[in-house]
Amino acid sequence: KTSSFKSISENTLKEIKKRSISSRNLNNLRWLDFVSNTKNLISEIDKLGEYVVNNIRINYKSKVQSVVSLRNRGEGIDQLNYPHGVTVDNNTGKIYVADTGDNCVKVFNNVGKYLSRFGYEAGAGKMEYPFGLAIYGNRILISQGYHSLIDLPSSEICILNYQLNGKYISKFGRQGMGNLEFNVLLGITVDQTNGNIYACDNSNNRIQKISKSFKFISEFGK
Repeated sequence: KTSSFKSISENTLKEIKKRSISSRNLNNLRWLDFVSNTKNLISEIDKLGEYVVNNIRINYKSKVQSVVSLRNRGEGIDQLNYPHGVTVDNNTGKIYVADTGDNCVKVFNNVGKYLSRFGYEAGAGKMEYPFGLAIYGNRILISQGYHSLIDLPSSEICILNYQLNGKYISKFGRQGMGNLEFNVLLGITVDQTNGNIYACDNSNNRIQKISKSFKFISEFGK
């Protein structure tokens, strides 16, 4: 279900601007960043009002001006705590969310109902600040360890390789400046035609191109 359209009050706009930690213009179609205690229910704002769809961002029309987050972070396993990456399994419609604050990936159905989570348990494959997600075949890759203010072991700045059912397979990469090494690892994507992986190596100012067998191919952007 969606909310009916309504006018945006001055108080709503003031609240949005107060929470924003960037100077991005509300007239641009961009994500707004927010300080702590922001809210995770995703709303879309246009000149007519607000549009909400079960916590899922829908780019529904050209008049959308901004995407904002307006609900207190959740403490339940079915709620989100500073999520970042999101991707969809086109075969099942399941939505996978990198829940950075809860150190796991949470799975929802195509109307936003919580189904499961993985990566939170101790042992091999335990996640530390997951950020980006990419699906290829029956696998999901998760970039993690992006947080530059947290002292993590260098081996935890890496990409995790899971099955879509949440079973851990392996990981690759570490912190550093060489091939298959990362500093502040952010988004990733996969070329569906050949399985090549593109990883955003933020603080090394480059994109790394990696084969589906996790071998370094090249870098660009430096």
